[in-house]
Amino acid sequence: MVDRNVEQLERRGSMFKRAGRTLWHGMDRFQRIVLIVASLFVSTFIFVEVMLRYVFQKPIMGIEEILPLGAFWLYFIGASYGSFTRSHIKAEIIEVMVKNTRAVAVIRTIASFIAFGLGLYLCKWGYDFFIYGLTEGEFSATLFIPMVYSQSAVFFGLILMTFYFLIEFIDRVRIVRQPSVAQMEDR
Repeated sequence: MVDRNVEQLERRGSMFKRAGRTLWHGMDRFQRIVLIVASLFVSTFIFVEVMLRYVFQKPIMGIEEILPLGAFWLYFIGASYGSFTRSHIKAEIIEVMVKNTRAVAVIRTIASFIAFGLGLYLCKWGYDFFIYGLTEGEFSATLFIPMVYSQSAVFFGLILMTFYFLIEFIDRVRIVRQPSVAQMEDR
């Protein structure tokens, strides 16, 4: 009976791991698609505006209202993707100053926790900004595009960044807790 229960738990654990992996890869794919679409959107509109304004001397009115829509999503999903891949800008001078690898791992864990905490704070701000956009119902001046379309990118990008900072913090805690890190010698 015990073996059967253990086997069922292992199957469930495997199922959750597969679901988690599928969700993780789905988030990666979603962000890449948004980045590609937003990049093409912004690049195309800038190219068209430059051609019309400087080659044909016929500028389009309102293009500066359309561009922020793609630019906001490009910036904030780009920032979240940088957090996802852990390729965001960091000032890692710890290795130069501290030679003990365990101390470096602990400092990186603390930095990850701080990034997560700041992310939570910014999510609150992003949420307030998003709700403000929904309740105020602001529109662009010429084309009457709802501003919340652009503003929502701030909130959703911050949510993703904070989630990835949490995952990074958990990973760093696991690294610090490994016996091999605890027993590492100074470099």
